[in-house]
Amino acid sequence: MAELNLKQIIDRLNAEFTGETRKLVFWYDDKAEFAEDMETVELQNAKIYHLQPDNQFYTKYFLERVDKTTNYLIYAPFPKPDVRDNHLEDTLLYSKRFYADRASLLSVDLGIDDEANMGAAMAPAACDTIVTHFEETGRSPDYYDGIFTGDLGRHGKEMLEYLLSKEGITLPKYYMDCGASYFTPEQKTFQGGSGAGCVNTVFNSYILKKMQKGELKRVLVVPTGALLNKDTPLQKETIPGISHAFTLESHPFLT
Repeated sequence: MAELNLKQIIDRLNAEFTGETRKLVFWYDDKAEFAEDMETVELQNAKIYHLQPDNQFYTKYFLERVDKTTNYLIYAPFPKPDVRDNHLEDTLLYSKRFYADRASLLSVDLGIDDEANMGAAMAPAACDTIVTHFEETGRSPDYYDGIFTGDLGRHGKEMLEYLLSKEGITLPKYYMDCGASYFTPEQKTFQGGSGAGCVNTVFNSYILKKMQKGELKRVLVVPTGALLNKDTPLQKETIPGISHAFTLESHPFLT
């Protein structure tokens, strides 16, 4: 079974099907990690429909003509097809996507749907990326003499530290968020405004120069972003975050 607890996922799925309005929820399990489990799972207020790559036309007919009242979790043990090959793309427009990764579940559990609090929206993704990095490399935070995120801002930085503490990870005191570093506490600005912009400017004006001087030798950089449009907050959907990481280690030719 996959890393996440199956009971946690079932509880979250049951929460998707509350209320009187009929709901369709699509779950594309890219690596089929839960395929075996889903053969026996039962939901409280919905049926599970097992989607296959070759039954999309019938699925559309079934959901929109045969049974138009029942709640369904449409479980697909494969990645979502490209829009040009996905005959259920228009059905997805009035349905909901379910994600079973750690970052998405954290965002839902925290109920982050405020577009003015983007740092909090991105913190779960940063947490997932950092945890995965340390798990896959076998490293710990003290392997690095510089750890940077951005742009979580001051509130997002605090949330990331809290989420990581729940995973048993404590970031060192020299951990810095690129956006939060733009302003002093007295300015009450709280964030830098752009994850991509903050990371780029801090990397080129601070991190790289420190490495060239030999003041930093091993660096972990974790840029962040959010996936939303102008309608997401109006729909009161949680805001998905995205994050990736890269590491740099200094060599003599850089100094």
